[in-house]
Amino acid sequence: MKKGAPDEEIQAAIEESFRERRRHFRGRGLLDLGAGIGSFLGAAVLFLLFHHHDAESGKLFMGGRMLVLTAALLALGLWRTWRGVERLATGGSQEKAASDVED
Repeated sequence: MKKGAPDEEIQAAIEESFRERRRHFRGRGLLDLGAGIGSFLGAAVLFLLFHHHDAESGKLFMGGRMLVLTAALLALGLWRTWRGVERLATGGSQEKAASDVED
């Protein structure tokens, strides 16, 4: 600062970098939220297509692979939705690094 740019320019550059970081993480939050909702919808479609109803007991059953895939989609949907909401709410302030920044 002694040899270079005035304090106002430095402060403006710092503030702009924080705004850009918040924009980045909010954009990523929207993508995460969309992916989470898509995963939930995929799990719902799998359930509707592959569940079986036992008429005698009144219970629903799914095959082993489809049950695992549906559970995985639900877990992925929960994680991506949670991360998306958090990123939208905080603007990435709790993230250590923007590791998913595209070059």
